[in-house]
Amino acid sequence: MRNSSICNEPMGTVALVEDQNAHWYHYLSHDLRLGSTTPVLKLLVQQSNCFVVVERGRAMNNMMQERSLEDSGELRKGSKFHKGQMVSADYSLSPSVTFSSNDTGASVARSAACSAAGWAAWSARLPAI
Repeated sequence: MRNSSICNEPMGTVALVEDQNAHWYHYLSHDLRLGSTTPVLKLLVQQSNCFVVVERGRAMNNMMQERSLEDSGELRKGSKFHKGQMVSADYSLSPSVTFSSNDTGASVARSAACSAAGWAAWSARLPAI
């Protein structure tokens, strides 16, 4: 990333929400056997310093399970896990990948490169705070 795409301070919080039921995700993970796009996007967002990433994936599911256990009385008393401690997301980022049937392998690389370039170009236009 170029220096112009790095913010002086975060402008808010963002949740990365990957639709694992989407056609592109199934193709990416099952047919091509590639991993989630979330780690790469999370890294790009964190490196830009424009947003603080709030967890809404597996860790969120684990937190909800802990809340359920707490509500049922299964957790020990005095736990530091209470309501009102989660940070809200100001923005939501949901990736989508488009594949070309003629040259899927190169398309994946282009999609990743375009996503990174798009993020860099978009974040470069963000106002410095």
